[in-house]
Amino acid sequence: MSADSVEPKAKPVVRWLWIAGAAMILLGVILVLLEVEDTVDVEKSNLPPRPPAVSVLMVDQATVRAEITAFAEVRPRWDAELRSAVTGRIVAVHESALAGSKVAKGDPLFTIEKAQYESAVASAEREVEEAQLALLRAQNDVTVARRQFQRDGIDPPTELSLRLPQLRIQEKTVASAQSKL
Repeated sequence: MSADSVEPKAKPVVRWLWIAGAAMILLGVILVLLEVEDTVDVEKSNLPPRPPAVSVLMVDQATVRAEITAFAEVRPRWDAELRSAVTGRIVAVHESALAGSKVAKGDPLFTIEKAQYESAVASAEREVEEAQLALLRAQNDVTVARRQFQRDGIDPPTELSLRLPQLRIQEKTVASAQSKL
């Protein structure tokens, strides 16, 4: 038998000894904690508690001047949060927008940067002009188609041959562009 074959058997025995020792120490700690349990001794009594000791001073009547200082915060009954229907950078706040100011209908509260809105108006005006040009072209196409059918001496077979649907679409496009503007 070699020395190597003895050592593997010794290791499990040592391991079990350590586990048993740890379990015994744990059991000992639990028993000590149960014995040392911290309790408060409370006695039940039918007697009311004793009143605290107080001292009494005799005071003569006299006129006294007192000064009272108080700090308070005054808040409005209603708060209103104002929001703009458009977005943009605020470049000026008017006096009427300050807290506590009375505001009449039509008073300006703040000024928003105009560049973005002027650009949007110019773009909408351009769309109106383009829509009106397309409407004029559609009206011209209808006129040309009617004259051609009159010249040929035949009745147009459908509204489509006279280009009337395109004319109605262009009229609605103009109305839409004007409402955007």
